[in-house]
Amino acid sequence: MYFYDALDNAEIFKVCATGTYSAEWQEHDSNEEYEGFETMNLTEFQAAEFEPQFPLIEDLMDKSTISVIAGDEGTGKSWCILAAGLSLVSGVPLFDFFKIQSGYDIEGIVMNGNKLLYCQFEDKNFNIQERLKQMLPYYNEKAGNTDWHKNFKICLMGENRDIFDDNIRKIRATMDRHAFRGGIVIIDNMYSSTDARISEGDELKYYLKDLVKICDTYDASILLGCHNKKGTEAIKDLISDQIMGSSLLRNVYTNCLMIHTSSLSPNLRIAKIVKGGRTGKNELLKKPFKLKWDDETSTFKKGEVIFNMAAHFETPKKSWEYRLLWEVYDNDEMQHCREFTREKFREYIPDEFSDHASTEPSKANILTRFLNRMKAYGFIDNRGRDKWFFIRSAMEELEVAGAGAK
Repeated sequence: MYFYDALDNAEIFKVCATGTYSAEWQEHDSNEEYEGFETMNLTEFQAAEFEPQFPLIEDLMDKSTISVIAGDEGTGKSWCILAAGLSLVSGVPLFDFFKIQSGYDIEGIVMNGNKLLYCQFEDKNFNIQERLKQMLPYYNEKAGNTDWHKNFKICLMGENRDIFDDNIRKIRATMDRHAFRGGIVIIDNMYSSTDARISEGDELKYYLKDLVKICDTYDASILLGCHNKKGTEAIKDLISDQIMGSSLLRNVYTNCLMIHTSSLSPNLRIAKIVKGGRTGKNELLKKPFKLKWDDETSTFKKGEVIFNMAAHFETPKKSWEYRLLWEVYDNDEMQHCREFTREKFREYIPDEFSDHASTEPSKANILTRFLNRMKAYGFIDNRGRDKWFFIRSAMEELEVAGAGAK
């Protein structure tokens, strides 16, 4: 058989039918260290034992891969990342919903929880300490013990917080010193963890290669915090193209959760899984859902699926639709009724929305279209023909947002 190498002046190397190289190629190969791929035949490959792959956080993070939580500044991204770390080590479901899978230690023994190295380059040590004071009581109670605390290692920041430095090199040195293998590394965030100009393709490529090398060398799993690009809110959705370094980064991470504030409430976030891993079916992939802030525990909890993302990017008090809905809802009868009809809804429609209250043949469908739109927005639903009901948690968010203001 003959093989042509177009990159070597079309020189022909002969391979015998037995599979051995020709004398010319053997001489060429003996003078250089082999840099090609190892191979197995199908029988060998199927009999081989490889490192098992499984989700560390159901739907959100897989073992020995890079996962991302991304969002704009002020969205609560760092709170979510810290919560993910506490969940991974304690075993407490993230956002009171996503299940946690324990990892393996270096000898393949199932661990009681995961071990984790937390590296953040956005805040001072004192502020992280204060956050943990607020969050830990919830995790301690849910876990039933504090034994897992010893597996959560925090990298202390220097006086200048070590931002915009070659911190990946420091992370590897830390992992070497503490023989950190088979664990999880949190980096919050990509932008401030390096001195590289990650907005430029080549420098971002080298940065990401370093992260992949950490995964491969230390059998580590990485959770990376990322920022969104500026000026992408006009889309009124969450898509991976909004993330800084999107095209290169998307080829490296296996899971990505994006979060954003909601205009409906200061205690509400919208979240969307834009890439869902490789270890199983992801039922929530590209289905946006609510994250609700709990002041008592300083954590987010997963809420309902969102049917209309655009509603969370608008200012409710400027939307006549939200104001009409709130005006009808804002009374004892409607707030406590199990369900309502269109006729009952019309009784509470203000005069300024008279077209929606009309039963004239030419206007009779205006209210039906409005109710169907509010159903799509996630504020009401129905149990059958003309049997509507309010989704009270969504209506409470409208109240907080001042939807009834004119």
